[in-house]
Amino acid sequence: MTDPTSPFRQREQTSRRQLAGEGGGNGGDYGRLLERIHDVETVVARIDERLGTTATKADLNELKSDMLKWCILTLIAAIAAVATIMSIF
Repeated sequence: MTDPTSPFRQREQTSRRQLAGEGGGNGGDYGRLLERIHDVETVVARIDERLGTTATKADLNELKSDMLKWCILTLIAAIAAVATIMSIF
């Protein structure tokens, strides 16, 4: 979710006003268009960077099965320890 006060959002709102004929801008400024394209490329690069480090469903399922195995084996070890202690006394 984009912060409504971000510079990218402010430029977007300014560009929309200019394209609508408000604010005295001509709306056809090539430099502003290039600046906006650069901003969009920056945002897309940040999103792409984040996607590279996020877990997939397969990763989460694998982690879930590993945790389940660990819990079951810990429970078996605890039962074995209790049984051993009970047999001593």
